[in-house]
Amino acid sequence: MILIKNAKDLGSLIRTKRKEIGMTQADFAGLCNVGTRFISELENGKPTLEFDRVLRVTQLIGIDLFSKGR
Repeated sequence: MILIKNAKDLGSLIRTKRKEIGMTQADFAGLCNVGTRFISELENGKPTLEFDRVLRVTQLIGIDLFSKGR
């Protein structure tokens, strides 16, 4: 399990996973139905991206977001 503390951590994880499957940012953006700029900004940790689109990308790359509760 990897703990994501901020947008930069999530972006780094997405970049690592994308590279592991051998996709370019452009190919991955097409798969996710977002622009290449969005993928670049996400991988670089931009904190103000649209959350629904971020969730779609994480789901397509195989990253599960969950909470243990309190």
